[in-house]
Amino acid sequence: MKKRLMNGLLIICIIGFTNVSAQDLIVTKKNDSINAQITKTKKEFTYFRFVKDGEVRSTLLPKYDIKELKKGFYKTSDIPEEYIKKTKKDYTPFSFGIQAGYGYMIGRVSNDYDKVVRDHYMALKSGINFTTDFHYFLSESIGLGLKHSSFFSSNAEENIITTFNDNPNVQEVGLKNDIYVNYLGLSFANRFKFGDKEKHQLFMGLGLGYVNYKNKEQAGTRFINSKGETLGVNYDFGYNYKLNKNILLSIELSYLTGNIRELEVEENGETTVVELNEDNIQSLHRVNISAGLRFELN
Repeated sequence: MKKRLMNGLLIICIIGFTNVSAQDLIVTKKNDSINAQITKTKKEFTYFRFVKDGEVRSTLLPKYDIKELKKGFYKTSDIPEEYIKKTKKDYTPFSFGIQAGYGYMIGRVSNDYDKVVRDHYMALKSGINFTTDFHYFLSESIGLGLKHSSFFSSNAEENIITTFNDNPNVQEVGLKNDIYVNYLGLSFANRFKFGDKEKHQLFMGLGLGYVNYKNKEQAGTRFINSKGETLGVNYDFGYNYKLNKNILLSIELSYLTGNIRELEVEENGETTVVELNEDNIQSLHRVNISAGLRFELN
């Protein structure tokens, strides 16, 4: 029994060594034979490594230039075993994106405001959006990571004549708001490369994370700070164009969801918690369109 076990282990070792050391044969249509290690095959190209002038090199051939492929044809490999073990992935697993653009909050503004006040709050729906994301791809197309986005909007009006803040007396006040919305969440990403030399790429993402909302308001001589937090869902759809091996130009459309049902309101050093009903929930739903750069690294 012990002898059989030892023989079995020996056979496994031999097979394992052979699989590591074996190398492939590529025969081109010009009848050139290449002792190579095939690393990846795709619809249009075959990617492989080979040794030339004592150096390990990586390249590719169009499939229409290949006459024959034989995997494991050579029993030993020209490529050093140490190199094979340390070789990087055949795809770029690390992806980092940074973008900036326009954001629009799609939540409704109450019709109860005077027109000039409502126009002020309507202007706050538009703002600047910044995003960063980092993903590690487990395969060519599937990745996991983190995404962060920041939205900023500001508007100011002077000499507004209105009955603002439930005061029945007509007032003439200045009104200014600065709104900040930050999102940080886990992200699941999918990318699809296509075209000549895979220069084109579709990038899709789905995320769940924490959303923080702040509104700094000045109405006349009153200073009011409101803040709230909630969970949000983020959707991404983007197109990337490869500028070189590691840098891509990126255009992205994204959508963030989230509703604030409770606000902490601070004025004159006093903080109160305000419960929002269904009619005045603070909607953080937002559409963004942005452009930037994406970096892909081994």
